[in-house]
Amino acid sequence: MMARKDQEYATHKKEVREILLNRKTIERTNTFMNFYSNRYDKYDRSFIDYKLAYRLIDDYHRVKKLGTIVYGIVGEGGTGKSTFLKNILYFLSPEFNNNAITTDLLSFVKVIDSYPKLNALKSVGLDEPDDGLHFSSNEGKRFRKIIGKWRQQQLFIGICATDPSDIPAYLFRKLHTLFFLPYHRVGYEFRNIPRKGIYLLQELKNAYKDRKGYGTFFEYMKKHPRHYFRFETSSLSPLDIDKKSKEEYLENKSKDYDNDIKGFITMVQKKEDKENIKPVINKVVLTDIQQQVLDLLYDGKNVEEIANIRKITTRSVFVCIKGIKKKGFKIDRVYEGGKVTHYKVLSSLTSNDNTVISSPANVYD
Repeated sequence: MMARKDQEYATHKKEVREILLNRKTIERTNTFMNFYSNRYDKYDRSFIDYKLAYRLIDDYHRVKKLGTIVYGIVGEGGTGKSTFLKNILYFLSPEFNNNAITTDLLSFVKVIDSYPKLNALKSVGLDEPDDGLHFSSNEGKRFRKIIGKWRQQQLFIGICATDPSDIPAYLFRKLHTLFFLPYHRVGYEFRNIPRKGIYLLQELKNAYKDRKGYGTFFEYMKKHPRHYFRFETSSLSPLDIDKKSKEEYLENKSKDYDNDIKGFITMVQKKEDKENIKPVINKVVLTDIQQQVLDLLYDGKNVEEIANIRKITTRSVFVCIKGIKKKGFKIDRVYEGGKVTHYKVLSSLTSNDNTVISSPANVYD
């Protein structure tokens, strides 16, 4: 239950207070009403179900005591995931705004970096995040350290995705709660319950991948009617009332989408260009080591990287490049800042000889 714009907000608050007084102590009821009023009185309406709000206040105090909490939100497009993300993160931290909603990990970390590193009690959102980070890379290892230490910062983190598998695994493992929005204005909450030995989020994710997609959630609810919580959602957020802020948010999402499209086109074109040139290799005589060096040049590796990969000296790489050029390949130096940074394979001589000839490399360190 929430007070939408066609309802009387003051009446709604009185009804909520009466309901809570029948179930909770006066102290807890007053704490909730003060928290609730602080968020919504200025809008003369509410934006989340009061029952969910009560649970979020418990989360707020949990974060003050135990540290950062992570929420996941999944559902089909058009069910209001992004709006719900804004509403819960705003409720937990009223300073939250559209600038704290990101679509990639770099921007996400920059927002975190802008907050106090201890006891921040701030919100940050990831909306349909791009998972371009390999966890074993240097960047991945550094990000893993951030995840391991962000508990002390006391953050409220929300991750919005179409389905559970779209949330990077290293973030999904950190989820405290998973919200499922199957359709407009209705949502379901699933939480791990460690004190009862119930860890259902990973179970839901695995079942989702293996069997019935969104049907997994409904199947689970039938089997475990006490392990979920149903609530109402709103189609409006306090962050959307500020039109300028909303326009900036939509513009950022549009730019992110445009970058994804351009990045995909560039990636495919590079692959096609590479494949169009590579077949010529089979028409010339190359040693094994020359073939390997040439492949790495196609991949954009510089001399030092090739030497490290093939376990040879940089001088040996230069010898290979010189030998490859003598066999008809056009390889140009690429300069940056007046220095040669890497080599680029432009073309190769065509040949009527389609015989592949390969011989052991005569390159010595």
